[in-house]
Amino acid sequence: MNFSELYTCSSSLCSYSPNGYYLGRCSGNRLFVQGSDALQLLHVFSNEQVVTEVEWSPDSMLIVCAQKKAGIVQIWSLNDPGSWKCKIDTGCVGLEKTLWAPDSRSVLLISKFYLRLDIWCLWNKSVVHIDHPKKPRSSDDDWSKHNVVGVSTISFTADGKYLAIARREKCKDIVSIYQCQSWEYVKSFQADTINLAGLNWAPDASTLCVWDCNLAYKCLLYSPSGALLRSFSPEDPSVQCHLGIRCVQWSPDSKLLAIGGYDQKVRLLNHLTWQEIVGWTHSKTMAEKTRTCAVYQERPLNLESIVHDDFRDTATDTAYAVVSSFEIQNTKPDPSKPNPKIGVVMMAFGSQHLATLNENMPHAIWVWNLATLSLKAVLLQLEPVRCCTWDPHPSETRLALCTGTDKIYFWTPQGCISVRVPNQASSSLSIGQVSWHPAGGTLLFSSRDTVLISGVSMAGVSLGGFTFSEFFKKGKTFRPKKKFVPGTLKYSLHKQAQASLNAGKNLRYAVRLPPGEDLNDWIAVHVVDFFNRINLIYGTVCDYCLVESCPIMSGGQKFEYLWCDGVKFKKPVRLPAPKYISFLMDWIEDQINNEELFPVRVDVPFPKSFGSLSRKILTRLFRVFVHVYIHHFDRIISIGAEPHVNTCYKHFYYFITEFDLVSAKELEPLKDMTARICNDPVPPPDEMISYEEINLALGLPHDFGLNHQKLQATASAAARSRSPHMAAASTRSPQHVSSR
Repeated sequence: MNFSELYTCSSSLCSYSPNGYYLGRCSGNRLFVQGSDALQLLHVFSNEQVVTEVEWSPDSMLIVCAQKKAGIVQIWSLNDPGSWKCKIDTGCVGLEKTLWAPDSRSVLLISKFYLRLDIWCLWNKSVVHIDHPKKPRSSDDDWSKHNVVGVSTISFTADGKYLAIARREKCKDIVSIYQCQSWEYVKSFQADTINLAGLNWAPDASTLCVWDCNLAYKCLLYSPSGALLRSFSPEDPSVQCHLGIRCVQWSPDSKLLAIGGYDQKVRLLNHLTWQEIVGWTHSKTMAEKTRTCAVYQERPLNLESIVHDDFRDTATDTAYAVVSSFEIQNTKPDPSKPNPKIGVVMMAFGSQHLATLNENMPHAIWVWNLATLSLKAVLLQLEPVRCCTWDPHPSETRLALCTGTDKIYFWTPQGCISVRVPNQASSSLSIGQVSWHPAGGTLLFSSRDTVLISGVSMAGVSLGGFTFSEFFKKGKTFRPKKKFVPGTLKYSLHKQAQASLNAGKNLRYAVRLPPGEDLNDWIAVHVVDFFNRINLIYGTVCDYCLVESCPIMSGGQKFEYLWCDGVKFKKPVRLPAPKYISFLMDWIEDQINNEELFPVRVDVPFPKSFGSLSRKILTRLFRVFVHVYIHHFDRIISIGAEPHVNTCYKHFYYFITEFDLVSAKELEPLKDMTARICNDPVPPPDEMISYEEINLALGLPHDFGLNHQKLQATASAAARSRSPHMAAASTRSPQHVSSR
């Protein structure tokens, strides 16, 4: 896996837009909108008060920022960020919850104590009032805060035509239906409940599910017209003596309804007869002879066994072990406190599986097979599970979960794995929420009040029995990454380049030479960065770039590249592509580790040949792009790495053209593709991204880095050392050399 920089984030207020193009996060009263691919900063919106809730509109063009303490909401537009904005002040009634209507042009505001529901129509500035909406069952657990979508007593149909809302009138539960286009009242009917706890439309809008409070185990199924289709209660009389329903979840195809009860049991109903087809119990013990599932137990791991530095950054101090039998500690609820922590608190449908969590056993996740209606796997964690979510990609069966530590866990039918999220901050990282990109393949991690971390592109390759991303695998196919020592000039330039890349709207900004910096230093830093990135890109396809499949190093039928290094190969020779690239990476590594060619001290000048050498290195690295794009781009697409590779190429292309480092003749093989993707407008010559803008995007103090030029001048006087271009200059393990 690969991870982005750390970003500030308040109260886990960060999410992808429904279309997956944007990432929104809040810090204090500011809303930051970034591109989801390169995380470049697109917009910054300043609200009047501290933001407590953020909601994307279904069309991803509007964002509502709720400021509950002040009782106001502000709505921002991505289509017209400069002139269009909206503010709604709820006045004395206050603000409890904000929801978008399916049309993305109406916003629902629920007042304090659920006294009133106001539907504000942004397109004609009208408002519809609905009195006394029913307040959903309160809960003080983390699952209600992080895993419940919307409000359980308000539900829209998936097609956006109707709204169902529960209300309380004269000590009776009433379900009212409204038409969403004009917000006209359609009809109401009384629900046969003691105290309605929640309602939810089926994804196909054919059935409305209503369930009772914990005093009665009753689930009612209504047609859109209000006709009662089925009233379900367990046939077991002993259940009636227990508490009722804890949660309800529809399957994505509306064919199954899962009901989780306080009795620690999950029941599945079919959509034809609404009869119970299976009931699953969460047993605290299970012997090997009586089970057919795999049990994965998280256990402590000795990190001393991980000897390579490149693995230490993401190495975890725990690992999964398959156990033959298990006994789960069953937590007893405190009878003196309300909302007892007991029963099935979470159910998540995947394409073929259902994941459940029993709050009596907060350390265990249960995965059930929907095809065989049997238990598939049990995951036993060292810490209580905080969040659990399935990859939405239709071809992936992958479950991600977190436990409030600095680790992320994944389950697939092939096995389990844990990954530690690297923390660059001084405080400890506690991941409390995990969410997938709407298209799958990318993860977003966030802690409660401190930082946001985004994982990038995780699609389809086997890693120790686990379907993972080859694109970010730190395994045999990649060389050790070249690093800069913190506190040095090269490290400062490297971080400035990365900040510009993350903060700019246009990648052409990121390659501009910062004022007061030396051009040779700027080029040297980028040569090392591009060497690292292109090594990574080629690593995704190297298993398919073989002597048999690529007998010559070429870029299609018109372009062939011969190898010559002037030492071992004094004359140009024809080589297979994998050997050519292997020799190329060895040669580049030797050049950037040669302190006479790439000086590592400020008081040592760059050689006169540095310009021609850097041009030769970048020209040959461009040939790797040519070979990958023309001969192996189908592989890049299949693992979901196309957006990242395109962004890397754009950054590389803008840099070499900014400083005229590669000839036009060499750029010819990718001329057509370059014209399609490298079409960002050229900024004015004197326009740069300021330090303040970069620091704002990274959540750093506004004056961070402003004294960089003074630091550089002081460095020359003190003859301080620059960093080496890699952590271990000439140390490479044999596996990195032979399998690259």
